[in-house]
Amino acid sequence: MLYDLPVGKGRRFMNHGGIANAVIGGWRISSIVTAGSGFPTGVSTGTNRSNAGGDRPDAVIGQNLKLDNPTTGQWFNIQAFALNQPFVWGNVGRNVLTGPGVRTWDFSTLKDFSFSERRYLEFRFEGFNFANHPNFGDPNASLTSNAVTGTGVAIPGTGSFGTISSLRAGIDMRELQFSLKLVF
Repeated sequence: MLYDLPVGKGRRFMNHGGIANAVIGGWRISSIVTAGSGFPTGVSTGTNRSNAGGDRPDAVIGQNLKLDNPTTGQWFNIQAFALNQPFVWGNVGRNVLTGPGVRTWDFSTLKDFSFSERRYLEFRFEGFNFANHPNFGDPNASLTSNAVTGTGVAIPGTGSFGTISSLRAGIDMRELQFSLKLVF
């Protein structure tokens, strides 16, 4: 939906015409804001200890999965998981993690420069992810991306388990474009 700014000829403010109207009058704007929660993702061991494949780890009793202030360097508590016992599937549920949310703001503005009643030149400016907000991808959820202790718990700082190292696919950083369209 386009919103006509109330400035310029035939509008509420500065409606006398002249140079001011030619420069700042007659603009229209549009905006789309997208905000969403993160996507669910599961944790895997990265090994085949069950001899059936698709192993999930065991939950470590007394360890909270969530962090108060997650960062891309540590999105969740990696010490809340331990390798499953041999020939047994782990007890961690499916999709227990939630990745980072998605936030974008797309913005556009345009103005028509009239030559006659049916002929005009349209100038358009569009910005996608205009605020240039990074939309991070899901965290690495493979336990054996880190070295593990003798009890199978990840050792912090020894790998990429629980870290985010990419941006969300399909959502680019800021993209700007200008266009002209001649209508005759």
